[in-house]
Amino acid sequence: MEKNVQLISLEKEQVSLTLSHFTLEIVKANSDKEIFSLLADYLPLILPAERCSITLLTPDEKQLEIYALNGSDGALSIGKFLPLSNSFAGDSILENKTLWHSNYKNSLKVDAQQLYSQNIKSIMNAPIKYEHSVIGTVNIGSLSENVYNSDSAELMSLVAKLVSSYLERQDLLVQAEKGVERYKSYSLELEELARVAQILSGAMNEKEVFSIITESVSKIVSAQRISYVVFNEETQLFDVQVIFPNAVGDFSINFPLKNTALGKVYKSGEAYFFEDFSVYNYIDIKILETIGLKSSWTSPVKINGKIVGLLNAASVSIVEDGYKKLSVLNMLSGILGVTLARVKLQGKIEHQAAYDELTGLPNRNQLNVFMEKAVAISQKTPFTVLYY
Repeated sequence: MEKNVQLISLEKEQVSLTLSHFTLEIVKANSDKEIFSLLADYLPLILPAERCSITLLTPDEKQLEIYALNGSDGALSIGKFLPLSNSFAGDSILENKTLWHSNYKNSLKVDAQQLYSQNIKSIMNAPIKYEHSVIGTVNIGSLSENVYNSDSAELMSLVAKLVSSYLERQDLLVQAEKGVERYKSYSLELEELARVAQILSGAMNEKEVFSIITESVSKIVSAQRISYVVFNEETQLFDVQVIFPNAVGDFSINFPLKNTALGKVYKSGEAYFFEDFSVYNYIDIKILETIGLKSSWTSPVKINGKIVGLLNAASVSIVEDGYKKLSVLNMLSGILGVTLARVKLQGKIEHQAAYDELTGLPNRNQLNVFMEKAVAISQKTPFTVLYY
């Protein structure tokens, strides 16, 4: 009797030690897949088992895919599927608890039948939970009969809970890393916007303005083709006024308002990201697709609340997270609108200072400018002033 107690105590100590090693290993794991692989490897050291597997629910939640395995493949190998409604693993998920069974030749369960063909006589399944939802099962099988009981089920449940906790921890770490990257990216974007706003404050003409804007857009959204279009009310067509760079799609087709991506944005007044050109039937998108472009952003440029143009950026690749860049492009469009308004006003003031408002002819101020230039070069080029 004393010998049996010592043996049981020794087994419990060994299991505790193995669990400690397993915990240390999954702490260092870099992915869910690595955690599941470690689980399949360690389970035979924790519980009596000749076969261990992890199954995960498919997106439609009708099947379980075998994701990790320790033991012989047989019919239930990695990548195979089990029905949720007719398997011991599925029962564990549906009842949301650890279940154990003796496996018989005439069992109607799909996994039981296939495991019996590999001489597995005892089966136990425990649900894996994530954020209060069951996402899969931990499964073990033994060649011996009646191996598992409530004690082994309790231990199996403990292991499953341990894995669930570290899956959530792993996800939190991933989300934290993504958060840091998003913060860095956002900070760089804000710095770029501040830099552009400062440079644009000194821009003197539209050509200079568009040169600065297109350079900034190409940095922020990794675009290979940037354009600025204006809607012509008389012709009811979009006139392409600026294209950058000329090497990518150097063409300027006048697109109609109807059945174009440009028209969609112009009529809605809201910026839009077209993620995958292949799913759209807009005229302008289909033309851009022929030159190798695959996704794009379009943002309205407004002056005093009125749309004066559309800023467009297109990429040669499908940008899956492109929606995150829309707010930045909107800010750039806002800066562009303010700058264009200033440049136009500045140009109007300069024109009024140099030309007669009624006739449109150069005034006395402009005459003085012309005279100063003529006098400066008169030694090389004689000139005559006619006054009448």
